[in-house]
Amino acid sequence: MAIFSRRILQRLLDENGALLSKKHLRKHVDDLNRMHETLTLAPEWEVAVLNAFSKVGKVLHESGPAGTSDLYFESRSAPKERFVADITTISDQGFDKKHAFDELDNELRRRVEERGFNPNHFHLDVQGNHPEIRRGHYYKERADEDERLLYKGGVKAELHMPASARFQKEIFNERWEQFLNNISSSAPHNVFRVYKPQDRINISISFAPGQRYGSSTHLSYKQINHLTENRVYEALADKADQVCRSGFDGPLGIILCDGGYSPFHATAHFSTHPIREVISYFLRNNPAIGFVATLVIKLNSYPRIPSEIKPMIYVNGNMSDDSAAVLEHVYDAVDRLPEAESDAFNAVNHLKGGNPQEGNKNGEFSMSSNEITISARTLMELLSGRLTFQEFSDRYDSIPLGCRTPGYTNFFDMRLKEGKLISDIQIEKSTTKDDDVITIKLRGPDPAISSFVVNQ
Repeated sequence: MAIFSRRILQRLLDENGALLSKKHLRKHVDDLNRMHETLTLAPEWEVAVLNAFSKVGKVLHESGPAGTSDLYFESRSAPKERFVADITTISDQGFDKKHAFDELDNELRRRVEERGFNPNHFHLDVQGNHPEIRRGHYYKERADEDERLLYKGGVKAELHMPASARFQKEIFNERWEQFLNNISSSAPHNVFRVYKPQDRINISISFAPGQRYGSSTHLSYKQINHLTENRVYEALADKADQVCRSGFDGPLGIILCDGGYSPFHATAHFSTHPIREVISYFLRNNPAIGFVATLVIKLNSYPRIPSEIKPMIYVNGNMSDDSAAVLEHVYDAVDRLPEAESDAFNAVNHLKGGNPQEGNKNGEFSMSSNEITISARTLMELLSGRLTFQEFSDRYDSIPLGCRTPGYTNFFDMRLKEGKLISDIQIEKSTTKDDDVITIKLRGPDPAISSFVVNQ
């Protein structure tokens, strides 16, 4: 699917049928089926989190003590250990509407290709308000007051570039066309600059014929420079209102999930606030909320090792020791979450891709003179004609030299020429991945298609 495999999600839906009403279950199904339209990972997170908590205790969704909140949890072994929480997901979605950097980068590539240039020879650099950026700071409301700290906001990062509707006027105008006309491979500096400080535009496009890959740079504008005017604080404040309306007299919590949000994965520096600081300030200003749990997917650099969901729980200082016991159930539930197939950013990219409602293929392909192992879905695509044999050969048919013979065409044709036929087919089914593995074994020469011989 996106974060989790489609087979796993269907299993979770089936299991959640025991704790959800048909109305809520149908909504989850509809939301999952529309994720490629909404480009949000929230439906996956909600289905998975509810399922995980149901494995360690009693769960109600938008009913009973939960009110309109997502989750009422009650420990089976200790019914007094219970809480109500809401689940929310935040992402980078929408950042680029204000800062259309990717759109500018794509437009640059399109225009230079139209003029016959290699886009890999160009570099785009967009400056921003570097000197102005600072994070906010705390101050005491009165000099003699120790407890109440107020916050004075910082300056948010912004790119100095025009909106996409003004690209033609401000950048790709007659001066740009003249720059392309004058480009010379022998000139040491081929730089086109648009610098209009009064309009907050500062862009450079350079041409370097020796450059192997296209590149681009810009000020990092997705980090947290303001402690309250950011997506984490805003999402928590919104959910705090909702969870408090439940009227529940026990601990209240918020579960904050990673939908592809850059600050979850960045190291804070002098001009930015780390996530923990935002959440701590939120809890200080919202004493009714007992805890905030974050679920962040950390991408493993080794492709064979799955991504890992990392939990972090932030506890309000006024939460009682008895109430704090529920936090162990939160950790226990997180351990029951299914294995993540992808980190959040790649999951969103999958939804934007050509086959968003199909899970990932396993990419399995290996062969020897008497055996071929292949993705079951790839084989189906080949047999159905969706994948032509030429496309299959171009993509997969990288035969070891030892298996090649003079006049080699493709693996299957060569085995037929050797008089070999299929002797066995084995299927390795997966309940957690969205593809299976098929091993086709061959044996021969088979007299059905080869000369008779004396076998003595």
